[in-house]
Amino acid sequence: MELKQAVVSDLVWFKHENYQAAFKSMAPYEWADILSQRLTIRNAVNSEIFHEAGYRAPLYDSIVNGEIKTSEIGDSDNSFSYGDYTAFWDAEHVVQNVRPVSVADAAWLSDELAGRKSLVDDHDVYPIDFLMNQKYLPFATLMIMLDAPDDVILDELKKFLPRYRAAMKSSNDTMVSNFNGKFSSVDIDKLKTYKIIECLDIQIWLGVNRAKITDANIASVLFPDRVDAQTYFSQTVKPFLKKVTDREFIGQVSIKARSVHNKGK
Repeated sequence: MELKQAVVSDLVWFKHENYQAAFKSMAPYEWADILSQRLTIRNAVNSEIFHEAGYRAPLYDSIVNGEIKTSEIGDSDNSFSYGDYTAFWDAEHVVQNVRPVSVADAAWLSDELAGRKSLVDDHDVYPIDFLMNQKYLPFATLMIMLDAPDDVILDELKKFLPRYRAAMKSSNDTMVSNFNGKFSSVDIDKLKTYKIIECLDIQIWLGVNRAKITDANIASVLFPDRVDAQTYFSQTVKPFLKKVTDREFIGQVSIKARSVHNKGK
């Protein structure tokens, strides 16, 4: 489907003050959370599956209503949850009936894990398999929606297995190997300065509304006080955006920032 051309006046919902107010109270580790939410939804709303199935994104509703810092998920059966972990390794691979069990899921199901609050706080957005040493005994802990027809479940599982094997092989040790790294606030300062969350929210709006926008227009919205807004956006902001909207980067920021946060308690 051809995308319509959006203009500045279409972004009437966008207000800088909403973001400034939300960011004032955000701890460093929360930047990883908000990035993770935005990245998953941005990728989802740009997929044909999202539009063909008629999903809606509760985060999108919050964004256009000026609620920037939110983690609530809608209750509708026809909503796309930004807790769908399949997007970790393949943005185009979105399944609804077969997915890995997250640490938060496991804690909800297990009294033993539920008592280990620090584990859930640190890693709730990750599949629990990614945190377990499975080098010699690889296995997957899955959630399967049994209400779905057998052929749908089997088809999703067939597509899921090779991708998840590859993801586990490359990501199994990433979080552990980076846990002791030093946390730097430099990247978070850049997230604010370059208005990365604001940019992602505009991209989410474009995805939901099947629209596109020029660099010149998005730059004028994000940086209205800069005379070089378009050049600044194209040459500085976009390369940094590509760097920080990466699952490995987000995971490292989350672990390092949460580690510092927990030690300070």
